[in-house]
Amino acid sequence: MIKLFSQKNLPQLSKIKLADLATKAEGSQEFFNSFPWAKDLMVFYREDQCQQEIYYCPQHLLMALAVQGQRPLFIDLQKQIESFRQQGPHPFTKVFDRQQLVVDLTAGFLADTAKLLAMGFQVRCYERFLPLILLIEQARRLAANPNLSFCPGEWKVAELMDGQLYYDPMYQQYSQKSASKGPMTWLRDQLSESDSPEKIIESLYACKKNFRLLVKSWRQAKALVPERLKHRYQGKSTCYDLYLICQS
Repeated sequence: MIKLFSQKNLPQLSKIKLADLATKAEGSQEFFNSFPWAKDLMVFYREDQCQQEIYYCPQHLLMALAVQGQRPLFIDLQKQIESFRQQGPHPFTKVFDRQQLVVDLTAGFLADTAKLLAMGFQVRCYERFLPLILLIEQARRLAANPNLSFCPGEWKVAELMDGQLYYDPMYQQYSQKSASKGPMTWLRDQLSESDSPEKIIESLYACKKNFRLLVKSWRQAKALVPERLKHRYQGKSTCYDLYLICQS
């Protein structure tokens, strides 16, 4: 669950730019005193993130992300999990085996990771965008969920083991009713894939490994690689495309 700081809490927050944290500029020491684990994560800093600001509260050891036009937000993973436990059946339970690890290749704000955890799956998630890396690591530490492991940085095909993969390419929605709002729209605007989603899927087929791959999409969109599609699970506004990558 993405939570916003209330207006009454905003005066308690300090803020600092990622560029100042990466260069250990004046003011960064207070931040690292509050979040010493964040120091090692600065290796994922990129120049195009230099103006991005992080809000933080030293008294409560809580940090939040500044998203344009909104109050600072943070991830409450435990609330997300509790919320999703109250929802009905999901394609995840039809596709994935609970006895095996699910690798979430695009963690984002942890919404789908939380769904998987709520359904009893063990999850390893990846994220390459430093502002989200900081929020995810904070959420992971606060929730202390034994079924979640986090790998900050870009995932690499060569490092993936045979198994279950989940991929959300953050598709552009064309329905005004179902279009993502706020933080998700902002995140999609911040990120750009070096390769297209189609090429990413094809790279998984080319790596000579065995994967059960589930790809999130808009329900009226065509499959990214239709000739390889095994099955499509339809939802109200989204769908999930199953690809079986077998090399044997």
